[in-house]
Amino acid sequence: MNWDNLRYFLCVARTGSARAAALKIGVDQATVARRLQALEQALDTQLFYRHRDGYQLTEAGTALIAEAELMESSAKSIQKKVCEPASKLSGKICIATTDALAHYFVLEAITQLKKTAPKISYTILANIKLANMRQEDVDIAIRSERPTDNGLIVKLLKTTTLGFFASESYLRHHGEPKKGSGFSGHQLVMYHQQTLPKYWQTLCGESINHAQIALETDSQNVLIEGIRKGLGIGVLSTDIVASHYPDLIQIMTSSIDIKEIWLVIHPDSHRTPRTQKLVEAITALFD
Repeated sequence: MNWDNLRYFLCVARTGSARAAALKIGVDQATVARRLQALEQALDTQLFYRHRDGYQLTEAGTALIAEAELMESSAKSIQKKVCEPASKLSGKICIATTDALAHYFVLEAITQLKKTAPKISYTILANIKLANMRQEDVDIAIRSERPTDNGLIVKLLKTTTLGFFASESYLRHHGEPKKGSGFSGHQLVMYHQQTLPKYWQTLCGESINHAQIALETDSQNVLIEGIRKGLGIGVLSTDIVASHYPDLIQIMTSSIDIKEIWLVIHPDSHRTPRTQKLVEAITALFD
């Protein structure tokens, strides 16, 4: 079986159309259609239902996904081992994390590593949403949730405390909310509900059912700046505030939450020298 045809199959399955897959791979749409047809002929089965608005997996196509992804993972592993001699620190590393963690930790680690390994290039995917490391070619992720994928390599970097913070100007105009009031008469700065729905149930053990939402964002840096500018109250890491934002005031100090920060490494990347060096640099910043 031609692995390249399976690569096209996975791309169409993930994007939902031949056109989107063609754009992602960098070929024309006819090539994608031809590759899929060749794969279906080789397997003697239909893998997709073709509709005007896209492609839908058949039962056989759905069954093929897991096996195709295993082959994809093996192919990437072989490619990395062949293309990168162990003694040469070069190539690319893709890191997925939040914009704030990228700002305070990842960029600092990269800056330090650049002094001894200037040939490594980096991509940072900065988003509060969790990246799919296997599908998005991510080598390293720093995130606040331990992944459920047992095939990924994980390391606990830090346990930090979350608390409520507000600016002096906000507290001067609105006062401090009462514990158990549901933030009645107060405004909150929140992560976008679709991005982190769990934070819309309770925050640090407090109901928010009477609050007015002043700002929603999927950016950690925007969240911080919104709180600093007095738009409302928000939840932040006490460590980051203590280190970088002494102007913010912690309120309702008995209402806190504990957050773990995890370093996650793709199994195909963790043995490459460049990834190991970056992991060492990031880990040192959290020690």
